[in-house]
Amino acid sequence: MKDEEKSREELLRELAETREALSRLQLLSRSTKPSGGSHGVVEERDQLLGLIENSSEAIAIATPDGVCSYLNPAGLQLFGLESIEDIGGRSILELHPEKERALLRDEVLPAMRKGKWQGELVYQNRATGGLVPCWVNAFAVRHSRSGELIALATLAHDISALKSGERHRERIVGLKDVSRRVATSLLEQDDLHRAIGIILEGAGRILAVGRSFLCRYREDRRWIFRTHEWDGTELGRPQLNPETSQPYERLTRRLVRGEVVRLGDLDEGGHLAAKGGAFLRPDARAILVMPVVIHGRLESFFGFVDTEGPREWEDEEVSTLEIIVDSFARAVERRIAERERTMIAKDLERSVARER
Repeated sequence: MKDEEKSREELLRELAETREALSRLQLLSRSTKPSGGSHGVVEERDQLLGLIENSSEAIAIATPDGVCSYLNPAGLQLFGLESIEDIGGRSILELHPEKERALLRDEVLPAMRKGKWQGELVYQNRATGGLVPCWVNAFAVRHSRSGELIALATLAHDISALKSGERHRERIVGLKDVSRRVATSLLEQDDLHRAIGIILEGAGRILAVGRSFLCRYREDRRWIFRTHEWDGTELGRPQLNPETSQPYERLTRRLVRGEVVRLGDLDEGGHLAAKGGAFLRPDARAILVMPVVIHGRLESFFGFVDTEGPREWEDEEVSTLEIIVDSFARAVERRIAERERTMIAKDLERSVARER
């Protein structure tokens, strides 16, 4: 986590302070018999209102029956709204995606009316449609004397960066486990086919891609052969249909040089013309290609295809995959060296036999 990111403890403390100010503001607004004179009440109310208006946390206030009546500027920004009129008079449930609303109706709102609820909820930005995970402190505001329920209030802190960091760490841990399993398969079991399956399926699931594949590359005639593919559910060995590498010349030139190819958005940069074959199908939106270089020459390459949308292939993920693919390449080199030693030994035996 970056230094500037708030810890969970700091977040809870700030939410508690804002909650206290919000409750005090609601009570002052409803008070009919202020103590200390009206000027003092107005001054305190303005101070509290300034705190809430300038808070970095999204603050929403609703009527006891859940109709949205106020959003501070941070709330308007988080929810993609221009003003309270865009949501005012409508249920606070509409700030959430459809699949989240049952939880709000059945658990969160009843708990708020009884006292408070705290936990993680997903909001939906109404301008972009994007989902925003938030840590939420939701509570009832009651009159200090009568105990009457005045309002329902929620304080929400965007934890997208925190969640993204957690997912990133989980992916790295998962890829390191894939690396360990591949090494075991290659060193202890000498099973290249199993290692290929672990790379394609194991890394494919962790990266959450639509499919992954292994292609052989024939530089002499510039053919590509797709030998293995994981389609998101199972690993298969498609029928070998050689495909010319000409449509992918820009990509294969980089692979031949041993470069990792990271294309985060295939709809940009002129790559659409290459779609349609084994390498780039029409549904491909982003692709990561890892070259397998044997004795300085491109022998094959692993590909990971995102079919959901553009994405950024992160450096640490790519570096971990490079280690995995390099261990596979070294295993292939050992196989080639062993085969060559066997052939040399047989040739020597035949030569000795002829001399006899």
